[in-house]
Amino acid sequence: MENFNNVYVEKGTKPYSKIIIALFIAGFTIFSILYSVQPLIPHFTKSFNVNETIASLALSASTISLAVAMLFFGAISEVVGRKPIMVFSVISVSLLALLQPFILDFNTFLIIRLIQGICLAGLPSIAMAYIGEEISPRHLPEAMGIYISGNAFGGAFGRIFTGYISSIYGYQIGLISIAILSVIATVIFIFLLPSSQHFKKQNLSIKSLLTSYLNHLKNIKLLKPFMIGFLLLGCNIAAFNYIGFALAEEPYHLHASVISFVYLLFLIGMISSILNAKLRLALGTLNALKFCILTLIFGIWFTLIPLLPFKIIGLAFSVYAFFSGHAIASSVVTTRAEDHKAQASSLYLLFYYIGSSVGGTLAGIFYSFIQWPGVVIMITGFMSIAFIISLTIKQNKKN
Repeated sequence: MENFNNVYVEKGTKPYSKIIIALFIAGFTIFSILYSVQPLIPHFTKSFNVNETIASLALSASTISLAVAMLFFGAISEVVGRKPIMVFSVISVSLLALLQPFILDFNTFLIIRLIQGICLAGLPSIAMAYIGEEISPRHLPEAMGIYISGNAFGGAFGRIFTGYISSIYGYQIGLISIAILSVIATVIFIFLLPSSQHFKKQNLSIKSLLTSYLNHLKNIKLLKPFMIGFLLLGCNIAAFNYIGFALAEEPYHLHASVISFVYLLFLIGMISSILNAKLRLALGTLNALKFCILTLIFGIWFTLIPLLPFKIIGLAFSVYAFFSGHAIASSVVTTRAEDHKAQASSLYLLFYYIGSSVGGTLAGIFYSFIQWPGVVIMITGFMSIAFIISLTIKQNKKN
């Protein structure tokens, strides 16, 4: 294993390549498993004889447990180290994924998904802190973007691949297929990722843990990007939860199998998360964040044009802005957290995933009143708040 000699990892070196490839693969694995059940909800209603609301718990159960568990994994990693927790996460998630297709009782299936959500939390709650500790600050935005692009690719691939296989061979074959790919990716990740070189072990104390969380929440420099992450994912989930309904109705009448390919737009996240580094160089961190927020508003309003191509183009703009904004906001957290970086990252992701639940649910209320334009209004409101918050963030003198 390479000796880092207590120096931050620079772009162009072998350790840098190993880190970004390993974390890209890990992000792909985690999020492909997390979102693989979303296109299978119709299959669950038939196979388990449950209604759509109950079937949707297959995804929400994991998301809820993921959000809460991230708080604890961040703290545990401060004691046992970053890599051991991330390795545990990808191994346990893959093993549970192999078990899922053979469960015939939906309540048991939900329990497995709930446990899987807890295990899923081990990677996203720590990966950003690992990157922040190991990668040179000048290459941090690009490294963070590559990691997040792996998340984007995994989320898109998990939905499309599992949904397509399941439409031909059944949901059980779809789940076992994505599980096998997850196992292969897990093995590659374990062998590639270097051990932490800048990690400083701390004693685990419940009191100090709660104090660190409280201090982070009191830190307005961190609370602001926390809230922006909350609003960004809330908008993204709101858009993609209800665009399917809009495309299935007049004047489009698209079949569900065709609508599912809208998830291909998430692949834009791979590009946008990486390009945000160049965007930050051109505009500066804070101006780049504002640009992303305004671009998301522009994109979502573009979807109001009735022609189908304009709806897709508008969604593409919103996806680009979402992933770029997320990459920037998350890197702001890692650079401005002076200590307990993993816990700061965990809090960011807690806000982030809670935003998913709030945005998705609230958009449903707006949709029930005036359909898709209602969702656009809600998203505009969320992003307007995010833009106001971004105006109050001051430049970090350290950067």
